[in-house]
Amino acid sequence: MKVEARVCLLSLFLAPALFAQAIDSTKVLETTPGRGSVATTQAVLNRAAFSYDVGYDTLAHACEVARSSGRTLVISKAWMNVSSLECPANLAFFGGGMIQLAAGAVMTTPVPAICGAQSFDVSKSGPGSVLFTRDPFNAGSNPRCFGATGDRSHDDTLAIQAAIDAVAGPWNGATGYPATTFAVLPAGAYKTTSELRVYKAGNPHPGSQCYEHFNLRGAGKALTAIYYAGSNLTPAIRAIGAEMEFSDFSVFDDNATGWISAIDYDGEESIGRSTESTITNVLIDCQYHAGDGITIGRSNYQADSLSVYHPEIRGCSSGRGVVSLNGNALSTVLYH
Repeated sequence: MKVEARVCLLSLFLAPALFAQAIDSTKVLETTPGRGSVATTQAVLNRAAFSYDVGYDTLAHACEVARSSGRTLVISKAWMNVSSLECPANLAFFGGGMIQLAAGAVMTTPVPAICGAQSFDVSKSGPGSVLFTRDPFNAGSNPRCFGATGDRSHDDTLAIQAAIDAVAGPWNGATGYPATTFAVLPAGAYKTTSELRVYKAGNPHPGSQCYEHFNLRGAGKALTAIYYAGSNLTPAIRAIGAEMEFSDFSVFDDNATGWISAIDYDGEESIGRSTESTITNVLIDCQYHAGDGITIGRSNYQADSLSVYHPEIRGCSSGRGVVSLNGNALSTVLYH
């Protein structure tokens, strides 16, 4: 389908003890909550020669040495208040290794194949400050790498938003698509306190502020859940883009005064329209609060061609399940 106006979318000699620790897959997996598998981790270990960040005064220098030697850079210490940098080396986070970005800083880097409980600290720099340039292990962008806990107690909004925004990193000039096109939500209960934006407040690509070919996928609607405790004037997720997919998770309204909806498939003149997208195996529970399950075209701008597969929407007694608004939602199809 032709979419009008391009909617959218080091080198160190390793001490034997350190090297042995680095290639211990059991230790790797212990520091990689919700991330990958034994097979994925083993693939990293088999393919990579390691370079450590210890002994370097700047992270930029460590990145460049690792890149030029073709090694994976092991982040094993806390780098605090880091300024903007490009780190083209593959990264693997071990133990307490982390990178905290300074206010206003932006870091571009490949998707880490291995990360810990908070590999990237964006509390100062905000979402969108880490942008993924490629995804060598097809790992996807994971909010656990940004500090999400998935325990339903801590506010995971910032971490999830950072993971989503990282997907809108530098575009691949050959394909015209982002370096990675999906964010994963491992099994867990994620508390959010404001809407998750699947569109860009800034501009990730010339002429477009929306997302193209973006996929937000959970581990299954019985395993991955978002508990929205934000304003009743916003949705839990607002999405604007082309050929997006949302799959295999649940969304619960945890605000007693309600929400606009769980998923708002929308368009906006300053951002773009939405088209050719799917929602698959998603459970939505309004918990008998005010609001709808899925809203389409809420902002009086075109949002069309949405397919909803196997929806499970319940407890929306004060609202509706799926609702098209303002006459701008075209060709919406439900498949039970």
